[in-house]
Amino acid sequence: MPYFKGFPQTSYVFGNEEYSVLFPNLTLYSDILDGILNAEGLYTRYYIKDGERPDNVSFKLYNTPDAAWSFYLLNDHLREQGWPLKETSLNTKIDESFPNKAVRTTGDIYEDFLPGTTVTGSSSNAVGKIVKRDVNTGQIFINTSDDFQSTGETLYCTEDGVFKSITITSAYNEADAVFYYKDSSGNQVSIDPGLSTPSSLTPITYRDYYTSQNNDLRSIKVLRKEMLAKVSAELKKVMTE
Repeated sequence: MPYFKGFPQTSYVFGNEEYSVLFPNLTLYSDILDGILNAEGLYTRYYIKDGERPDNVSFKLYNTPDAAWSFYLLNDHLREQGWPLKETSLNTKIDESFPNKAVRTTGDIYEDFLPGTTVTGSSSNAVGKIVKRDVNTGQIFINTSDDFQSTGETLYCTEDGVFKSITITSAYNEADAVFYYKDSSGNQVSIDPGLSTPSSLTPITYRDYYTSQNNDLRSIKVLRKEMLAKVSAELKKVMTE
């Protein structure tokens, strides 16, 4: 960021990045920034389009790619979570983060079908090892490249020498498994995993959730074009004193 060349710097970790980077000391501009955020006439809102980079947006708004720093200074969520991912990149990341298969059952899995157990589908002959369960939603997550049948297939295993089985009511990729359910008012609600899920509830998948989180990053505060030079001068004065 050429604007900050020579400014005092400190170590920051943005979003979920593994390593810290040197960035201008944010504590030095707090009073000025508070004044900007409390004076709505100084900024407006912008919605980041899919695939737009910080320098793209900076050039579009200010005719220079070098004002991208202002987006991070004005928006806590960008500093904490990073710039929104391109949709195709996001889906790739979600699929990589959730690589397993998942099945839903209304059977009792509270004490059975434990992580580490090898399971087999009776019709598909799919085989895999359980990596985790969600007893609150009746879901079992299985490490396998095989596909289980989505309805009516029996999933079986042997635990402690005892044969056990349940009926699969649905099967899907882990990324499309249910993260939680919400009601018509948008409230997160619990279900009875032993019963069919009421049609009045909407399942929110892992993909839905992280797509929503990514989209929330797209709405940002931006300085009005006529205020950029003034705010830049004030920041430079504070950060170089």
